[in-house]
Amino acid sequence: MIARPEGSRRRARIASVAVLAAGALAVAGCGGDESSGDAPEGIAGYVPAGSPMYYEITAEVSGPQWETVRALGSQFPGYPELLEELRAELADEGLDFDRDLRPLLGERAAVALTSIEAGGSREQIEDGDAVTAVRDGSDLLGLLDLAEGVRPDVEALITRTGGTADGEHAGASLFASPDAPDDTTSIAVGDDVLLIADTRDDVVAALDVAEAGGEASLAAAPAFTESLGKLPQDVFGKAYIDLGTLATAGGDVVGDDIPVGLLSDLEDGTVGAAMIAEPEGVRIKGVVSGVDTISRFTSFAPSLVDQVPADAILFGEVADVTSVIRGEIDTLRAEADPEILEQVDAFAGTLPEFLGVTIDDLAALGEGRQGLVVLPGPELPGVVLMSQVADGARAGATLDSIRTATPSLISAAAGFSGATQPDLQDALEWRPVELPGDVRGWALALDDELGVVYAVRDDLVLLGSSTAALAAVLEPEEPLSADPEFMSATQGIPESVTSLSWLDFTGAVQLADGLGAFEDAPAESRANLEPLRSMAYWDTGGDEPTFEAFLRIGE
Repeated sequence: MIARPEGSRRRARIASVAVLAAGALAVAGCGGDESSGDAPEGIAGYVPAGSPMYYEITAEVSGPQWETVRALGSQFPGYPELLEELRAELADEGLDFDRDLRPLLGERAAVALTSIEAGGSREQIEDGDAVTAVRDGSDLLGLLDLAEGVRPDVEALITRTGGTADGEHAGASLFASPDAPDDTTSIAVGDDVLLIADTRDDVVAALDVAEAGGEASLAAAPAFTESLGKLPQDVFGKAYIDLGTLATAGGDVVGDDIPVGLLSDLEDGTVGAAMIAEPEGVRIKGVVSGVDTISRFTSFAPSLVDQVPADAILFGEVADVTSVIRGEIDTLRAEADPEILEQVDAFAGTLPEFLGVTIDDLAALGEGRQGLVVLPGPELPGVVLMSQVADGARAGATLDSIRTATPSLISAAAGFSGATQPDLQDALEWRPVELPGDVRGWALALDDELGVVYAVRDDLVLLGSSTAALAAVLEPEEPLSADPEFMSATQGIPESVTSLSWLDFTGAVQLADGLGAFEDAPAESRANLEPLRSMAYWDTGGDEPTFEAFLRIGE
């Protein structure tokens, strides 16, 4: 049995009153003003400069964004139960949202990750049947705008729900958890803001940041203001991520002896994102700055989608993955140990003799446009990789050479596995297959359900898991590009992108159901996935890279 100790439950109740009133509890709220999506200035002024993550939502629970969120949420079977649980938690404290909490809310609520340390520990504390997990290494700060003149009411409410006075600082009243002073959950209440953190020192530091102003706060950081300033204004929530700080923590985890070229590329990187509630779903728009790797991605006008069957569960399209891979390899080579480089170069030098192809031959397969398709199947899904190449004949010769080299690969596999080469040779044999459009392919059966099939038609290279999957892509009955669901989800997509992705949630749930993923799961878990229809994602390059995703919900 895993249970939360009483102290943890009490702190959770205080936090729910203090901060989550504008979050989960606001789902049940009604009444209030129009939502505001202006760039954060007030509560972000309490967040220390250099904080790696910041996320805020509008706390005006009767604005159009919250109304849309509630309408979307009502389509999920678990929504009424969630509301009832939230109301019950408040009732346990003698509270009512409309009467006690809504009048206290200002414009915004936010949470900030103010510091992150690599290797944060997770300590298990056991007390009888109760087990508590305590994580060290990262600090969170919760923030809530307060309505004008409600400070006395907020302080009275915190005291009523178990908080105890813990002094004052910078004009704010401090409160602490009464059950376990050593746990030091702390709350600060000012004239227009409420802060909550794990320790008294953390809320005091936040108050000092606001008092110092200027460069001390995240709100004054150019990267922060520029990122969020490029986002839409009438939104449900906004987020800021300092990729450089997160990359530094990641580098500390992997250590100095492991090349981390991609992480070093993120040193000056930032991300700003906005979440917008729309009548048919949720849209996320974002901007990326300071990430050089993005410049390696090639812009293109999506066209492989015309080759994808409309019933595809998953589809993704990019261009010239070879350039991206080469760029990352060059970065890693510059940092790698010379002995490791010598071994890698020696292995690469054996490819022409071993496979009958060169590195350039393999690279040519990824120099055009690439796509991944996942299709529904009778038992297992069909998977197809597509690549539109400059020279189809060369690509076909490369794949034929690899096929011819299969006996050598089998011999090597036999040496590692202990199996005899004849046994493997009998089990693994390429056979010609006929595909639509008089296309001839080659198939290798790995078992009764799974195999490898490849074919080349003009400049299109196909590599898939079954003959049926390749046939569906070669001659789709209806292309995904003409599917109403896909067209609706990708409305507004730019003419030129650096990637495009598509997920059919309905098909994905059916696939998971067929594979038995929900056999041991509660019945409501599958039911709560059914309102999800699809998700489309795309991004762009250039001087100001952007990304956008749309999750469609409902009919």
